Amino acid sequence: MVCEEPKHLVAHGYAEVRESPVGRRPRSSYSITPAGRRALAAWLAETPAPPALQFEGILKVLLADQGDASTNVNLLEAIEKQAADARAIAVERGRGYRDGEYIAGVDLEARAVVVAQTLAFLAEFHALVERWAAWSADLARSPDAGERAQQTFVAVAAGGRLLRWPGRPRTRRARWPSRPNVLSGKRRFLLG
Repeated sequence: MVCEEPKHLVAHGYAEVRESPVGRRPRSSYSITPAGRRALAAWLAETPAPPALQFEGILKVLLADQGDASTNVNLLEAIEKQAADARAIAVERGRGYRDGEYIAGVDLEARAVVVAQTLAFLAEFHALVERWAAWSADLARSPDAGERAQQTFVAVAAGGRLLRWPGRPRTRRARWPSRPNVLSGKRRFLLG
């Protein structure tokens, strides 16, 4: 679990913990040590491992033909809802960052680029899963599903893209925010 990781960092000398009372409960605050900064710098200098996909839903879809006739579509509808919910959380988080809400005591302006990069990845990932689930459910319901499956094989083999939002343009232009960016007072592009 993520909440256990700071304890491991303390045990390895990469972080220090300070306990302070918050009401009747103690609150742990962690800070990085010089050894932790060195280890972090060394880790950041390494080439990252390729992405690993751990997605129970795709495994269940792959095996859905072993269930009853409704299994595939039921799984896809659940996956689409989960992805839509996760994308909505990313949208809310983006609104909070836009309005200057971030981790107490951490300078958002100093971290804006890396926070934007990771937020954009997560938002796009959840949007992709949502589009894929909708496309897949449509394929499963289609009377010509076998023919469409063959067309999918051909499109993927040709390097084509399959998933698009129905009725939405492929790309969205950036627009100026209606007010200056709270991070620096400068105007910055926002996705519209």
